[in-house]
Amino acid sequence: MQKSFKFFFAIMSLPLLFSCERATDGAIFVLMQNADHDPSFEADYSSWDKLARKQSAEDILYRVNHDEDVVFAFIDDECVSCKTLLESAGKTLYEAKFDISYIDGDTRAAADVISRYCIENKLTRTFTHPMTGDTPSMYVMSKTSVVELVYGFSSGDTKIVETAIKHYCGLGSVHRSSDINRFKTTISKEAAPFYVLDGDTKNYFYESIYPKARETNKKFYVLDIKDISKDDEDLLSFSTEIGTSELAGKIVKTTIESGNAIKYEVVQNNSSFIEEYFA
Repeated sequence: MQKSFKFFFAIMSLPLLFSCERATDGAIFVLMQNADHDPSFEADYSSWDKLARKQSAEDILYRVNHDEDVVFAFIDDECVSCKTLLESAGKTLYEAKFDISYIDGDTRAAADVISRYCIENKLTRTFTHPMTGDTPSMYVMSKTSVVELVYGFSSGDTKIVETAIKHYCGLGSVHRSSDINRFKTTISKEAAPFYVLDGDTKNYFYESIYPKARETNKKFYVLDIKDISKDDEDLLSFSTEIGTSELAGKIVKTTIESGNAIKYEVVQNNSSFIEEYFA
């Protein structure tokens, strides 16, 4: 695969997607954050699977189609510049807490799928190079816009990555986790309701919860168990702790009581709870 060694940070006026105290001139995307990046755990961005989560082009477009804004990268294990990006800018990406995805393997085929989507849906594209899957390259994408953040990388480009992330990426109030023990540590410090998402229940989250969650500053968590076996000991233990035999598709309220004990309460009517909580 061709390796590119240029970096681009595009500053131009794009549609204002979200406003907050950090807003600047340009597109501010509302990104789902990653609750796994809890400060009580050692920061580890030594490999892409520790910094981000592997997804397909179809996974990313599913999220975009359901109004989630996504940061994703095309990478290759043999790509020297991909390793340099981790070594030099991994800390910046990690501390941003964004739920970053990466695509490896046949990145050109994946890029073709995403590029066709962008063209067919007339997304505003801010590129210096065609999206071809060259590695490393990184983008932030919404339902209306896609912006090239990185195209190739050298160790001197770290500061520009920081600037690009701050310019284009806003902070959302929705946090995703796929590690049960880290998730429990996170909510033990700041109680907030959470939704348990698996392959059969993800549609409900994106259609009924996420659109409301992204419009409010109220914190909300997602425990993503799509890749966790139903026989996993940690999952079974957590189900018992919460008091339900089936977690998928449930909203759970949490309360921190005296002595820092956590009280879990399974919501009986998701729709009523959502309307009230996000009112």
